[in-house]
Amino acid sequence: MRESGGLSVSRWSLGFRIADCRLRIGRRRQLTGLCAAILVVILAVCVSRLAYCQEAGAEQADPERVCPLGPLADKWKDWPQSQNFKITLEYRNYTSFEGESRADSRDSINEGRLRVEYDNCFRDNMRVYVNALLQADDDKFTHGFVDDLEDDDVRRNYLNFTEAFLDMYFETSDLRLGKQIINWGKADAFNPTDNVTPTDYSNLLDDEDIGVVAANYSFYWKDWSLQLIGVPGFTPTRLPPRGTRFSLIPPDSPLPVEDPDLPPNTIENSQVGARLKTSYRGWDFSASYYDGVKDIPSPDLRFSKMFIPFPPFALSIPSTIVPVYNRFRAFGGDFATTFDKWGLHGEAAQFIFDGDMQDSYFQYVLGFDYSKSDIILDHDLFIIVEYIGLDVTDQGKDISTGTPLDKVLMSAFATNIKYEFTEYTRLEVRGIVDFFQGDDYYVQPQLIHEMTDNFEITLGLDILGGPENTFFGQFKDNDRMYVKLKYTF
Repeated sequence: MRESGGLSVSRWSLGFRIADCRLRIGRRRQLTGLCAAILVVILAVCVSRLAYCQEAGAEQADPERVCPLGPLADKWKDWPQSQNFKITLEYRNYTSFEGESRADSRDSINEGRLRVEYDNCFRDNMRVYVNALLQADDDKFTHGFVDDLEDDDVRRNYLNFTEAFLDMYFETSDLRLGKQIINWGKADAFNPTDNVTPTDYSNLLDDEDIGVVAANYSFYWKDWSLQLIGVPGFTPTRLPPRGTRFSLIPPDSPLPVEDPDLPPNTIENSQVGARLKTSYRGWDFSASYYDGVKDIPSPDLRFSKMFIPFPPFALSIPSTIVPVYNRFRAFGGDFATTFDKWGLHGEAAQFIFDGDMQDSYFQYVLGFDYSKSDIILDHDLFIIVEYIGLDVTDQGKDISTGTPLDKVLMSAFATNIKYEFTEYTRLEVRGIVDFFQGDDYYVQPQLIHEMTDNFEITLGLDILGGPENTFFGQFKDNDRMYVKLKYTF
């Protein structure tokens, strides 16, 4: 589903009435679909609670029941074996300090989410996992419902599946089939080798991974593991919608920006990757290769013909900008080790793009971390500091439409500080300072407190600054505070 670049409305009153009638019908259909989705999720919640009670009783009768846990399932190994369902309710509010921005005057956004996760094993070596998400907001982030496997809508869906896959565990290998999130790399702020899973940047500073339909096979031998990935379709990174505060398309753009030109889902556009990992004397290493379509678009300047009658000739002039997705190959690697309270890690990748639409470049991250327990009473401290660099190795077309999202950090320092006051309360501060564009920066302090084992509250700030012609500086009027309430059962 693609977002229309504009509406053509008749000037006749009959045309206005027809358009208004269609709009009302469309809204009624969306409302009906949303109500149906809510009823489905409520039914799933009720079924989940019933299943939980039944499983809890089964656990008492059979305390030895254990699900298989291969390396692919480490993410869910802390789940109680008797609880197959996990339900999360979440409310988010973002309030901007400035009432005006370059895109709109909206100063408050509310989001609501209901996530239902199902995780269960059957037989001796199989596991199924489903992550269903129902979400809505009062801005422009959400629209429509899931209508394809690739999740390539320009806006989020009211109802979608973040992940839905089947795991199969064998003696020396694992296989995962279905929609899944695949993350590569050792760095914290940014991962050059992490090219399989796209990102949802709808609410730019609160990004999330988007699952892709893939076959994910891993083979294990001693201290070595080989991961092979095949992605038949293409899912793009989701950018902030037009008209929102963090839209990357300025309202005063000299040329109109059309909807993205998505590559067709054919065999030629399928994507493959491989990653080899090992450990040696306390050091972790990996080497990776990925051949696919870049999920972040680059601008393509389109021209149109203008005919001059006297003297007669045709003149090509710029008419529109179309975001396109280019084929690329990435050769990467990473390492990590620890020395007492210190850690050292690095990650790098060489990106080679087909054609001349986009720069080929070498991107890398070097960083260290430090942890200290019982600094004051039982307080704990954890610090990560990283340098992010990028060097262009082969220059492509230069179109002045702002900084591409995949090349925002060409020379920057990033940090992540976590200070735990108690087991239930911690302060986290993330920050990035970019020196390449002009000392623009982004800082995010947030205080997280677990009221109970099930209820968590987060209070935070998003602070941006720098010259207006820099990436973060263009949003310096969008400083905001946010609160997140999350209840899990």
